[in-house]
Amino acid sequence: MMIEYIIDLWIIIDHGTLIFNKTDTLDIDDQCFGGLLSAFYSFTHTLHETLFKFYTDKYRYYIIKQDGILFAGRFSLEKIPSEKNILKELSEIRKKFFQRYSIEEIENRDHDISKFADFQDHIKPKNELIGNFLEQSWDHSLNKNQI
Repeated sequence: MMIEYIIDLWIIIDHGTLIFNKTDTLDIDDQCFGGLLSAFYSFTHTLHETLFKFYTDKYRYYIIKQDGILFAGRFSLEKIPSEKNILKELSEIRKKFFQRYSIEEIENRDHDISKFADFQDHIKPKNELIGNFLEQSWDHSLNKNQI
């Protein structure tokens, strides 16, 4: 699958555990950020609302959910893809993830997230450059195999 618009990606189990990420642009603890996204998402549901997207001064963040798993992406405001294209790309990532891993595998991971590290091989930037980052910046996964 080729990625065109997404800069950073987080896949988070509903209660806040980050099981996969592709980010080289943020200098933050990915587990904490995953927990924060999950908390925002849960908070809006207690208000009977849905957190679908939010903005900062430079980026748009979109979240979609399926089977208790959040797929969150960060997109540049400079490259301005349509919301339709953003949702299509996140939906394709979600589809590819569930083709690769079953719900049973995800639920029975026994706190071992290393089994999801190879997902990076199934999603690649469309061009050598994605935003201003070389494809090699996507060639990493979480260093912590156990959560």
